[in-house]
Amino acid sequence: MRSHRISALASLLLISVFSIFVKTANAEPTSYYRVTVNPVAPGLVVHSIVDLNWSVSFQATWTYGDNSGQRIENATLFIEVRTENDTLVENLQPKTNATGFVSFYYSSSTPNALTFTPTKLITEDGVDWNSSLLENGENPVYGFQSEPIMIYWDIFDISLIIADTNTLGVTKVSVNITYLMIPQEGLAVPQLSNQSNYDYIPKYVHDADVTINGVRAEESSTSGVYAAETTTWLPTAYVIVGVSQQDWSQTHRAFSTVHGANEIVWASAGILGLVCVVVLLTHRFILFKKTKDHLLFDRAYYVIVGAILLAIASFLSVYWTLVGLEGVLHGFDWVLLVIFGVIASVGGFVGCVMSRRRRDFA
Repeated sequence: MRSHRISALASLLLISVFSIFVKTANAEPTSYYRVTVNPVAPGLVVHSIVDLNWSVSFQATWTYGDNSGQRIENATLFIEVRTENDTLVENLQPKTNATGFVSFYYSSSTPNALTFTPTKLITEDGVDWNSSLLENGENPVYGFQSEPIMIYWDIFDISLIIADTNTLGVTKVSVNITYLMIPQEGLAVPQLSNQSNYDYIPKYVHDADVTINGVRAEESSTSGVYAAETTTWLPTAYVIVGVSQQDWSQTHRAFSTVHGANEIVWASAGILGLVCVVVLLTHRFILFKKTKDHLLFDRAYYVIVGAILLAIASFLSVYWTLVGLEGVLHGFDWVLLVIFGVIASVGGFVGCVMSRRRRDFA
């Protein structure tokens, strides 16, 4: 009997405590908002390409009071455009149409992640609806709430993994192709051709059209890694990578490496120049020892040294002309380098000949 009494008291106590919690929960005030502005596709992070105009849409609705549920027409909506580090880019002030919609096109010429956040709305009668508290009663009413939308304007990011230059005349190149602005874990985004369908785009770029020095690169077993083998006959190996994909603008990036197997060209030119200088100085010193009446370095000697230096500079100009020509053949826009290289080398060799004639005349 005593146990039944204890059980009844415990049940009564439990019911009392539960009812107190229920009353406390029910007593918590609920917040209301007079004006609510939401994007047409709430919670969506949009992904676009650089320079592509993207349609940004919001809808303004009365969400409290006698006209709750109605669209707000002919109102001015204030929208802040900010970067990922919260830097303000600009303020937009579009007007709503008869159904409460605001729609405008926006693009970015550089890779950027921009957030469009409605901050307030001014109705046709001039009333400024913002996030301030309007009524402080049992249920507080605020003037304005909104939901932002983020858009990534993206391009391909190209990084050089390896440029194998250990084989004479051959450069084996591997590159990593990723999207620049997408987070590492990927992003659910709409297709560019049909905004109602959704795709999942990971960080790496799969099945892209990649060329390396004009040669089509093959994707390896590692997603996003592409490799190709190109021909380079000069010590400086220039690599230009082009990436394109459906609906995307083509992206290019250039790299340069020293071709290890072709370094003998540099070594031979350096050794030849050093030997010429040593021979010239030795000859001049011996001549000075034999004829004490001559200066060690007279004016005619300066002409010879100048001609030699000019010949070396002309040789370098020829080399860079060849580099430019090879670059043009592999897709680089280096026509001006070739033209100026030809002019510099020809002018240098003409200067050498004229210096020699000047010495003979003297």
